[in-house]
Amino acid sequence: MCIRDRLNREQPGLVLLGKQAIDDDNMQVPAMVAELLDLPCATVVTAIAVDGRLATVRREVEGGHEVVELDLPAAVAAQKGLNKPRHPSVKGIMMAKKKPLEEIEVELAPSGIELLDLAPPPDRPEPQIVGEGAEAVPELVRLLRDEAKVL
Repeated sequence: MCIRDRLNREQPGLVLLGKQAIDDDNMQVPAMVAELLDLPCATVVTAIAVDGRLATVRREVEGGHEVVELDLPAAVAAQKGLNKPRHPSVKGIMMAKKKPLEEIEVELAPSGIELLDLAPPPDRPEPQIVGEGAEAVPELVRLLRDEAKVL
């Protein structure tokens, strides 16, 4: 079962996602999930208020904040400060252990990426020392201009 099928089956009113991944910080997943599910999306959200089928979110933007209204269901990417974490009580932990856990078969779609070739980069040429101190500057400028063609 793919995420689209699962969410269509569950019919959530609000899909909460994290702001960042631990690998590259591109914040792509919230927007991609919203696009795949055809949901409105708000990112870097610091506050949420839900009233019936409408969510009002406060977003951090450069230089301040903006307030956006979204029709539910919607996807929201949380920003630090959205909530204050709570620690579960011992009673809550014990009650959670008794709840049934549903296991679902998941089907992964083919990636669509084909690796054609993988090779290390070419070796770098040996560094060239053109001299020392201020006397080396004219020769270095000449080499950068005439050979490297960067000036």
